[in-house]
Amino acid sequence: GRWLSLARPMLVEGMPALVRERMTSPALTLSKDAPVSEALNLFRTRRISAVPVMDQTAIVGVLSMSDVLELGRKNEAWEDKTIGSVMTPDVIGVAPHDTLAFAADKMVEENVHRLIVQDGLRIAGILSVRDVLHEVKRRRAMTPLSSIMSSPVETVDLGEPLDRAVERLATSGMHGLVVVDGTWPVGVFSQGEAIELRHVPPSVREHTTVEQVMSY
Repeated sequence: GRWLSLARPMLVEGMPALVRERMTSPALTLSKDAPVSEALNLFRTRRISAVPVMDQTAIVGVLSMSDVLELGRKNEAWEDKTIGSVMTPDVIGVAPHDTLAFAADKMVEENVHRLIVQDGLRIAGILSVRDVLHEVKRRRAMTPLSSIMSSPVETVDLGEPLDRAVERLATSGMHGLVVVDGTWPVGVFSQGEAIELRHVPPSVREHTTVEQVMSY
């Protein structure tokens, strides 16, 4: 939550920004009975790292790339798994009228990368850390990397394939790479993440980008 902690003071200045102004809507969803391969394909083609899971019209959980990677760490095959058997059943949400500052606090408190935006029983959208940081960027209240990070700073684009990022980290001699969206910092890919991903099978890694595994 380092970037969110830095961003929060900027979110409470002036007119408060609301969740509905920054969320991604409509939200993509998948059935709990769909195969995990369908989710991986969606993650790759739409450049997302999580999706709400539905049982007909009711939300019953969230499947994230972290859930799939956990299968790899346990040496469990994902090819024969359904989304419902792998998903996280706890749904952490906010309302469209909540402020981004409130949402940022909730992300840090719950240690999650995104929140499900719910308007009553309806899924109104999804709010990610990246969405929150884009609001900070829009306000032009940017904190220079040099003021909060050791020097020199090595960066990696959030869309970089996972294996390439691991190779860059190994050759850089750094403890971590700052993940950037253009020139704006949005997270960190550290040695810790790289070590945890050593046992993930190639069939999963090939679907994975830095954005899906970085810390915030």
